[in-house]
Amino acid sequence: MKKSSLLLMSMFVAALTFVGCSQSPDSISESTILKQFNKQLAMEAEAEEFCPIQIGTYDCPSDSYRLKLRQLEAAKLITYDVERYAWWERSFKNVRESYRVLRGNYWYSYYDTEYRTVKKTSYDFEDHYVVTVALTSKGEKLAVADLPSPAIEEDPDLVQPEIDPSKYAWNKVDLTEEWPYIPNPFLEPEQTEEVKTEPAEEPKKEEEKPAKKEETKVDRIDSLQYEKYMQLDQSAENVYLKALETEGIKARNIQIYEVDGIRKARAEVIVATKNTTDAGRIFLEVEDDIRHIVPVEFEFYQDKGWVLKSDLEDIDDLDDEYDE
Repeated sequence: MKKSSLLLMSMFVAALTFVGCSQSPDSISESTILKQFNKQLAMEAEAEEFCPIQIGTYDCPSDSYRLKLRQLEAAKLITYDVERYAWWERSFKNVRESYRVLRGNYWYSYYDTEYRTVKKTSYDFEDHYVVTVALTSKGEKLAVADLPSPAIEEDPDLVQPEIDPSKYAWNKVDLTEEWPYIPNPFLEPEQTEEVKTEPAEEPKKEEEKPAKKEETKVDRIDSLQYEKYMQLDQSAENVYLKALETEGIKARNIQIYEVDGIRKARAEVIVATKNTTDAGRIFLEVEDDIRHIVPVEFEFYQDKGWVLKSDLEDIDDLDDEYDE
């Protein structure tokens, strides 16, 4: 009876050990690497990329940005309209200019630089491109209300209990102590006479005259363009369009080594783009299946098996601790 019980106990412990950690410290599979890598990509909000654009009516001076808007319109993601408002202005402005003065005496002289303010005629060309942008139904399908943010992974072993301090007796009553003040008997108390003072009349404030602002006279050629531009109701908001997704598709050059008794593994993960949208092609100039390499490193734990080390952005360079 004792032998059978001991045998059952041994089988039970072996089963628990197998369930708790079925991975071997001497090998790591490609599927394990890719599964943890892609999970980390999602947690760090790096599995998707987005393109910010502005919709509404606004001044858009950038030629390159207006080109992208026209490309988005050609892709039927937005409606786009642009109107130009341009005029010349002539004004007289205070300009600080330098001039040279001769200093010194009969035996020694030199030139110095001084500054003065003078009025000069200034000519300015105002050139404005006001665009009106709206999403189409096709564009709305790519739009997201908020960008995904990195997830905070909570350690289940460190979940803290909810504490309500108000339920304890010492927090339900006032426990402050009040004691009378005891003056120093060796010192005579100071006698102070109460002197009634009438409030002094507040001096009358002199009305401050607003300083005259020197108005700069501006002459405009084609002032109608200026007036139309100033009457525009401009308002814009940012929206984000889905651009692409990234995914680890292959793990290669897998190595297992040991440092100070700790089993480690490192590899290269091939990351590829997928589900690329026209917004991604226009703004990011990418396509499906664009690939690059990300080096990764793992550590082996008896209770967890192989675990991806740190954040992906922190492991761009592998440690130099590996002894070849």
